[in-house]
Amino acid sequence: MKLKIEGVLPAIVTPFKGDGSLNLEAFSSLVEWLLKAGVSGVVVAGTTGEFPYLSMEEKAKLFEQASSLLSGRALFVAGACAPSTREAVEVAHLAERCGADALLVVSPYYFKPTDKEVYEHYERVVSQTAAPVILYNIPQLTGYSIPWWVVEGLAELDGVAGIKDSSGSIAYLSTLYEKVGGRLSILCGSGEVMVGALAAGVDGLILAAANVLPEELVEIYRLFKEGRVAEARELQRRIQTVLRLIGRHGASAVKACLRAMGFDVGHTRLPLIQGGSPPYDVEMELLSRLSKLGKVSFKPTVKDFTLLVGEALTTPGSVDLAHIDLVAGLEDGPVGEAFREALREENPARKPALVDTKPRVAVVSTTPLVKERHRQLFYHYATKGVEMAVKEAVESRVIPEELAGKLVIVASVFVHPDAVNPRRVMLNNYKAMRDALLKAFTGRPSVGELASLGKSARHPFRYEP
Repeated sequence: MKLKIEGVLPAIVTPFKGDGSLNLEAFSSLVEWLLKAGVSGVVVAGTTGEFPYLSMEEKAKLFEQASSLLSGRALFVAGACAPSTREAVEVAHLAERCGADALLVVSPYYFKPTDKEVYEHYERVVSQTAAPVILYNIPQLTGYSIPWWVVEGLAELDGVAGIKDSSGSIAYLSTLYEKVGGRLSILCGSGEVMVGALAAGVDGLILAAANVLPEELVEIYRLFKEGRVAEARELQRRIQTVLRLIGRHGASAVKACLRAMGFDVGHTRLPLIQGGSPPYDVEMELLSRLSKLGKVSFKPTVKDFTLLVGEALTTPGSVDLAHIDLVAGLEDGPVGEAFREALREENPARKPALVDTKPRVAVVSTTPLVKERHRQLFYHYATKGVEMAVKEAVESRVIPEELAGKLVIVASVFVHPDAVNPRRVMLNNYKAMRDALLKAFTGRPSVGELASLGKSARHPFRYEP
């Protein structure tokens, strides 16, 4: 009988120390936390585990540690991923010796193989290993999708236990269910479609996001299996932005989240950019969402509130983007004088908006407001977004509530004259103001972050490499 794989299995990150070596202590802590959250198993040295950048010796250490931690408690799936059949077999043998319950084997990459070559790759790995094999379809990285008819043929092999699909295609998963459902465990590797995938007949979820939100994903799986689909769907809606950003930015996004949650997982390995990845706006969006879920908390780190500065950009490349520079400080200090001076502006094309919150905000346009639509987007929608962010910052205590009435802010706001979507202008300015306030009141980027960014040749105020 083939191994049945069900439930939620995190595709665990590989923690690194500051010198780039493995951090097995952090790995163990993360595994224990995931088990406590109720996961069914753990996938080690997969895509999220940065398998292409791990040596055979490092994989051996990870596999041995995982086997020791997971034996008798949860399924241990080892990533036997490699571009060549020979190396895939070598990693598979290593994983077997270390006690892996199953092997995740990615389809060959770099050179794009024919259907016959894909089939024979898996056939060779299966014939030379005893552990059950999970086929791994991830076309966004391999450059092609394993055709369903190849999967159908491989399902006949006793050693093939399942297939993980990370394409995000419900149509593909539905076809797999039609052709091999009941014969293979079908596993969804895209968090953005997991409830839809469960409805399409998948047996389990292997997800990068399960590193960060294991309890939520276990709960979604449980709710669906109990027939409480509407509740499962609603819970996914609450965490969908986190799922989407992790899906797009992979291990760097997962590690950024885990670091903020207190796990010493380090950064991704080169050539993935170290230090500041994912881009600032993505990281701040993730941390803001996790804060609302109670996973991280922001606390002011500054002691002197005379003069604080913050800057943020959201949605670069779109005419609906938002860019904000701000100064914040005590009303009886230099920022208070700048605030009053800004409000004295009489030029109609430059007249600021006053947001009468606590703290009060003078919102200044970085471009002349000449066209009526541009004025409406600035005065109504952008200003509303700024107001939302300030209120949220006080409620979440990013801005100390006891000081809110004594502080003022001058925010320089850019709204593109050709912006299209009013609601998006509002939301982007909310996000930019939120992130700028976080940077100002939490002292970001820190000296350490700046040093790390400098080492990776990344400018501290750029949003892409």
